[in-house]
Amino acid sequence: MTDNHPKSKLLVLCGPPGCGKTTLIEKFLEQNSDYKFFDIFNYIQRYKDENGDLGLNGSALAHEEMYQDLKKVKENIILEIGTNRAEFHFENLKFLEPDFKINIFLCILDKDICINRTLARWEQSQGRNYPSREYLEEKFKRGFPQVQKKISEDLGLDSSFLDMSLPTDRLLVIISE
Repeated sequence: MTDNHPKSKLLVLCGPPGCGKTTLIEKFLEQNSDYKFFDIFNYIQRYKDENGDLGLNGSALAHEEMYQDLKKVKENIILEIGTNRAEFHFENLKFLEPDFKINIFLCILDKDICINRTLARWEQSQGRNYPSREYLEEKFKRGFPQVQKKISEDLGLDSSFLDMSLPTDRLLVIISE
């Protein structure tokens, strides 16, 4: 007997800090309450020590835990991931493909806008250590989005570039299609 139940949707927003992923997701969820939100950031926070350090295995454990949780969900999901661990993310997304219709959006925005937004946001958060401009500049040298696009193509996953400078209402239409 075949299961004719339609696949759940898995929308993935992948991009650097400050490009607007979280803001776009918040607006999306206001209009799409049938989606469950996952953010790798929330998992990473669980593994940080009192100084805010992940330690040797913290990042790997956080990523593994999130994908184990995703495998259990049978609802529509919107997932926010950064640009680190691209191969791990995309291999796990490929593993989820039998259960989900996956749309990956590589969120593109000018590097300086992203860095300035991130610094402004982190400076406003009280009691937290925040990165320097130099640290953030290094993050942008990691090959995003070309690395993620190539890995997704090699794995046969659909991915597209999403120009985050577009108006929010237009971005919502694009990710909802």
